[in-house]
Amino acid sequence: MNETLTDFRIPRLLRPALAQLLQVTCPPDLRELELGSRSAEQAELFLRSLTLGIQVGFCGALSALELSALLRPSSHGRLFSQLPLELAEKHFDTWWRWHGLPHAMAKALKATVVMGFYETREMRERLGYQPDSWIAKVAKRRMQSYAGEIERHQRELFAPDPLPPESSSGELAEAADELAKVHAIGGAR
Repeated sequence: MNETLTDFRIPRLLRPALAQLLQVTCPPDLRELELGSRSAEQAELFLRSLTLGIQVGFCGALSALELSALLRPSSHGRLFSQLPLELAEKHFDTWWRWHGLPHAMAKALKATVVMGFYETREMRERLGYQPDSWIAKVAKRRMQSYAGEIERHQRELFAPDPLPPESSSGELAEAADELAKVHAIGGAR
């Protein structure tokens, strides 16, 4: 597990809805290349890089999509994840065409899962998208161009007094005290 990311997993009860959402929103390549589970893993990895609020919002939107299908007469009391693909597509399309919150949730759900789909190794290869080599090339060029500045900055960060030489903590404290006095009196006149 990557320790720089949050420990987030899409709840087990929502995984069928996520699988159905992938079928509904992704191109036919998803089924052709059998990328459903890998796309779900990539979407989950993306969500792990986001804040808890966004993660909870995604799960809330997915729950709402899953349960709202129960209200649709044509679903015959089935959840979104239990609908045949054609009905699931119609249900999602209803959310997509709606205004306000359902539309916003549909956009967020689709953006997340489609990104997961395109982040799979198979789709990257199919599209010829190879960012790792480009990132390595740019990182090397930047290190050559900015090595001196980076080293200087690192030395300054670890120096006994890392504040820039033109300012001192005493001057900053005096300025803060003066500002506090002005606001306590009711402002400068």
